[in-house]
Amino acid sequence: MKDLLVVGENSVIGSALLDAASARCLSVEGTSRRNGGLDLADAASVARFHLQATRTAVICAAVASLSACERAPERALAVNVTGTLALAQRLRNFGIHPIALSTNLVFGGDKACCGTSDVVSPKTSYGRQKAEMERGILALGGTVLRLTKVLSQTSVMFRQWRDNLALGQPINAFCDMYMAPIPLPRVTAALLALIRAPRPGLVQLSADRDISYAQAASFICCGVGADLALVRPVSAPTEIALEARPQHTTLDTTEATVWLGWRAIAPEDTLAEVFLV
Repeated sequence: MKDLLVVGENSVIGSALLDAASARCLSVEGTSRRNGGLDLADAASVARFHLQATRTAVICAAVASLSACERAPERALAVNVTGTLALAQRLRNFGIHPIALSTNLVFGGDKACCGTSDVVSPKTSYGRQKAEMERGILALGGTVLRLTKVLSQTSVMFRQWRDNLALGQPINAFCDMYMAPIPLPRVTAALLALIRAPRPGLVQLSADRDISYAQAASFICCGVGADLALVRPVSAPTEIALEARPQHTTLDTTEATVWLGWRAIAPEDTLAEVFLV
């Protein structure tokens, strides 16, 4: 029996999870539409996907771009809701425990540190789709892992900020967009803990507070020893809808602390861990 199936193995989280699980000698299988594997947007692909005896599956595949969800809502719905839930049902029927990833955008951002028992209030298409997906996964007895902003070395904008600032080049950063960033390695560690001891329910990972993108840029600027004047705070352009830039993004992590041993992390610690080490 395999330990883990990763759906969306080419995604940032899926790829990191495969590597981390393999490094711990877990028996893993990955699949991705890009590699000719499972396509959640295709009902036939979901129905014919060959399942092997496996303990747990983590569904990382998603249409996560807010603009893509607005531009092509039918395809986004097929991937984020219909296909994900059809696969989760097949997994449960086969005796495999499903874990699905979700987002702080199931909340509208009107208050900080939303808890797992708070009523969802999404304001974006992506958030509404993820909220619907959550209900289905939980009804099947699966696990939902809600995440705030996940940062990694593949987070191009932040990496470019660091490199440009180190060269003495100015950058623009939004002063009215906020995030509660968490580092990718800690997300994969939390997932591995869920894989080792799967249990149904909802758990959330978040930094301990929000910071603006401009504040993040200023921290990186100090970290590379550059002049703070190089960071130019600007307002987000009007094409980024207000719904897509909530004032609050933090989540309450009580369950993560109990279930997974999650330790509170400051946004600056995430930035330092990912971009300044």
